[in-house]
Amino acid sequence: MSESAYLIDPISKEYDLRERLVDLDQLYSILGVHNPEVGLDMAEALTKLQRDGPNKVTPPINLPSWMCCLLPCVKAIPKMQEYDKMVPKTARVIRSGRVMIVDAADLVVGDIICLKPDTIVPADCRLIECKSHLQIDRSYFFSEYPVMECYCLLSQPSSATHLFYQSDICFMASRVISGEAKAIVIRTGDRTFWGYTCQYKRRDSFI
Repeated sequence: MSESAYLIDPISKEYDLRERLVDLDQLYSILGVHNPEVGLDMAEALTKLQRDGPNKVTPPINLPSWMCCLLPCVKAIPKMQEYDKMVPKTARVIRSGRVMIVDAADLVVGDIICLKPDTIVPADCRLIECKSHLQIDRSYFFSEYPVMECYCLLSQPSSATHLFYQSDICFMASRVISGEAKAIVIRTGDRTFWGYTCQYKRRDSFI
């Protein structure tokens, strides 16, 4: 079992994902999405980005982020190598009715994103449309059951009792194995499940 797998239960208690407990129409209203086919407009996205900050997760070691980027010796630490592999670089998002590629750090809650094979899930999101059989690699978080069969639940919230078994939720830093889907971003940056995981790892870091 991976190191992260041992953190699932304590993190789940702190990671209160209320967005999974409402139907999609309510979720759109909560996140300010008027039409999921159109997505947010650029002004709305900019306002949210200024409010919430960039979609970046603080590295899992006790150093300021800028030092992690500048010190080669720090970059060579296994935790940092693992972290670097998981950082999403870009995201395919629908804004003002157009599909565009943006820096993953610019994603905000309410963005409608497109998931495709062999890409990293760029933020915590809830599926709203599945075009084909969707499989997500979650081995970083849960090595015992590394592959999740994901599917949309139409407008109804999931009946899953545990967050990690909810089939319409995808976590940032997971990888799409197969299938395509659209999803709505519900958490970004350090507020994501991966962000909470890194926070727990920093508590045990000597660096």
